[in-house]
Amino acid sequence: MARVNVAKGADLRRFGWGLRRLYRMLERRFGKAGLLAFALGLVAVLCWGLQRDARRTLVEVERRLASDASVVKLPEDPRAESRSRVRVFETLLPPSDDIPQVLQDLLRLAEDEHLVLMRGDYHSQIDSAGGFLRYRMTLPIKGDSQAVLRFIRAALRAYPTLALESLQFSRERIDSGEIGARIQWVLMTHLPSAAKERS
Repeated sequence: MARVNVAKGADLRRFGWGLRRLYRMLERRFGKAGLLAFALGLVAVLCWGLQRDARRTLVEVERRLASDASVVKLPEDPRAESRSRVRVFETLLPPSDDIPQVLQDLLRLAEDEHLVLMRGDYHSQIDSAGGFLRYRMTLPIKGDSQAVLRFIRAALRAYPTLALESLQFSRERIDSGEIGARIQWVLMTHLPSAAKERS
């Protein structure tokens, strides 16, 4: 290890001696002013090269940003995007007159899964700010747990504006395969024509 360090030190001394010798030779030939001009010229060439590389990098970054901006189009007016989403929501809303048909479809889906429906609770709520009706339904049912889950999935697929608000399970006995479920749905529809005229 000591020999390696000694060899490196000797190489550095030789390199330093060579630089001093070159400097003295150039100083005798061109003088101090000539060496200074040479050094300044060398610095200028290095700066020119760095500037050229920086310019290339800047052009490349600008090109990438331009291509990324063309791929990802940001909305110019966020309010316009919000209005378009509201319009899409409004096109999905069924008329309030369809509520009885939706209830019949839910009952049919439950029957298809061999579920027993008890008496439900229903009430409507007008959302005047949103301009739509929320029809809340609480449906107590009994049956197999997998059948209950299939019923919920089928109902949500059938009606895009039907939302599952809450779901509670109960079981009378631990060893029973049958469960009771209390499902709270919210169906969003257009306002009834009478409510539209008032608003």
